[in-house]
Amino acid sequence: MDKGEVIGAVVRTRRNVQVVYISIGHRISLDSARTLTLACCRGYRLPETTRYAHKAASSKVPQNTPMIPTP
Repeated sequence: MDKGEVIGAVVRTRRNVQVVYISIGHRISLDSARTLTLACCRGYRLPETTRYAHKAASSKVPQNTPMIPTP
């Protein structure tokens, strides 16, 4: 809470995994942040965008590889 305003939430994206902390951002409400986070998880604990960024930063993805799989 910040001056009485709720600015974050704890979300469990699936059973038997650690929680994910989410917060409001520029022009996004907490409810929208929660909805988008859950929509981006696709069976994993972390949202896809976070997982891809972690892989890229950890050099687990070869250079010039598309980050988003094609259907």
